[in-house]
Amino acid sequence: MTLKERRILPYERKENVRSTNIRENKKLKFGELEYVSNNVLIEENLICGNVEAPLDPRKVVLEQARLRDSLALVALHDSTMGLKWRRRWDLEQPMNSWHNVQLDHEGRVVGVVLTANQLNGFLPNSLGNMNKLEILWLGTNSLEGTIPTSFGKMINLKQLFLEDNNLQGGVPVELTELPKLQQLRLGKNKLEGNVPIEFGSMKTLTSLSLEDNLMSGEIPEQLDSLILIGAELNLSNNGFIGAVPKEMLVSKLAQLMGNEFEPHFQAKLQDKIGGYYESVPDQN
Repeated sequence: MTLKERRILPYERKENVRSTNIRENKKLKFGELEYVSNNVLIEENLICGNVEAPLDPRKVVLEQARLRDSLALVALHDSTMGLKWRRRWDLEQPMNSWHNVQLDHEGRVVGVVLTANQLNGFLPNSLGNMNKLEILWLGTNSLEGTIPTSFGKMINLKQLFLEDNNLQGGVPVELTELPKLQQLRLGKNKLEGNVPIEFGSMKTLTSLSLEDNLMSGEIPEQLDSLILIGAELNLSNNGFIGAVPKEMLVSKLAQLMGNEFEPHFQAKLQDKIGGYYESVPDQN
């Protein structure tokens, strides 16, 4: 009797199966396919003979992409003490049942909204693998560490909300390479350093919020380009010094109070909001 090779799906009887287990058992199910995250169960169905129906490579690519999405979310769960979240995920259930995880018609992750959900920990680099993600809201939690540079790979991202956490380090220049980014909220953290000049080249950005951080240096004049396309900027309550770019100085789209600009510019900013500024006289 001649055996013909064919693919055995997980719901069929499994014989001659070789499995490789990695770490603990946390299962994620997508229709007929079964994935295991943080214990990736790799099943190779070995039946001798000729190939009768080769796999559709497009389906293979899609399955691999969905697996990457699921692994990234489990990494976020594990790195932020997911078992103590206010609204928890049951990793034994399909991904589309997880709280505030939105999938598209192909099962790819396009939205994750976990605002004020008691996330406590750091952002894993693997989140950058979710290249279909459009919305990532993780504000008002207890996130620490730095913003991963891998976020620059999320080419479909439109909204990134990380405000009101304890994030440190600088603003990754990689975020300025996101071709569809519209709203970036990084306020109320402990971010340091300069504002990347490259923000001024972004054409899709409608709002940039960096208020209440520890940022310093001069505000690049290139950011005036954002004002000219109607974007809102909030750079208030930082440690910015020197001059204020021309368009920001007069536009109500820019919030800049609470910095350390030269007195002349401080006075003009105060006039813009309808107040009065009195410079401190030189004691020398």
